[in-house]
Amino acid sequence: MKDFWEELTEAPEENAIFTKRGLKISFEKKELQNYFGRLLDKRPLECLIGETAYWVLIPSLAAIYSFPIVLFITKSPLYTLMASLGLMMSMSLFNQSSYNFFINKYLVRPAASLLAKLTINVVFAVLLYRADVSIWLVILPFIWWILNDFVPIIYVLSEFILMRIKMWMWNLADPDGVLRQVGIYWAKRYKMQTNKHGKVL
Repeated sequence: MKDFWEELTEAPEENAIFTKRGLKISFEKKELQNYFGRLLDKRPLECLIGETAYWVLIPSLAAIYSFPIVLFITKSPLYTLMASLGLMMSMSLFNQSSYNFFINKYLVRPAASLLAKLTINVVFAVLLYRADVSIWLVILPFIWWILNDFVPIIYVLSEFILMRIKMWMWNLADPDGVLRQVGIYWAKRYKMQTNKHGKVL
């Protein structure tokens, strides 16, 4: 249960909760306790939000990992940009409509580590260099990685574009919508009923 534990800080002035790593949930703790109810006896809120903190990374991870692979195959920056951006936005819609604890624990969380991302970029940088392409193509995956991870301009812009679609489809944008999906997953695992909005009955 402690695998995804996150220490939470309440911010009453913003009606929000923050994790230590900066993830913002736009609800007060009391609201979430009422929403998830007896589920929290089985799965604490700190764990639900910890799982959300990783699952919400799927779009940026998909972009970071796909970019060097597609670039190596196509050698086309424009095609790679379109393919990686398209995958990111597709995954951004997927991650609020589905959740799986084991995928999150054994695939998403390891993929989120700095070492794993560095490894994929270094390996394909070497392969691109050996393919005798321009140095620009060799360093391009690292630039893409920076713009999706350290200075997440691409991710923020894509989420801004998709925000209205997510609000229309699920009435919540990320990460709040992802947290709801995590709660629904665990409610089903513990054979608890939820209403159509995911509130535990």
